[in-house]
Amino acid sequence: MSHLKGYTQITRVRLANQQARVYRIERPTGPVWVACRDPRRALLPQDGAPGLEVNLPVAGAKATLEPVIVAMGQDQPLGTTTAVEGASLRLRLTHTPAFVTVK
Repeated sequence: MSHLKGYTQITRVRLANQQARVYRIERPTGPVWVACRDPRRALLPQDGAPGLEVNLPVAGAKATLEPVIVAMGQDQPLGTTTAVEGASLRLRLTHTPAFVTVK
């Protein structure tokens, strides 16, 4: 988890929906966020991965969303890059935590 290396501070970002768990991690190389949806109960396989749409206030032109590795045999994260529109990043949060970096 190199995203946490050298961090100096962690602050919760409070969003309107209390199921959104978003934390801003300050690092010398710039901030990173870790975000997920708190299902507030145990999830069973038939529940799938219910999502929660949120807008994360950020400054930058593009963002990379990198879910933590959860698959057997996976040794590299699978990141996706998207454009930031205005000062907000639209995210779909699931119960799998994801790191968000903005440039």
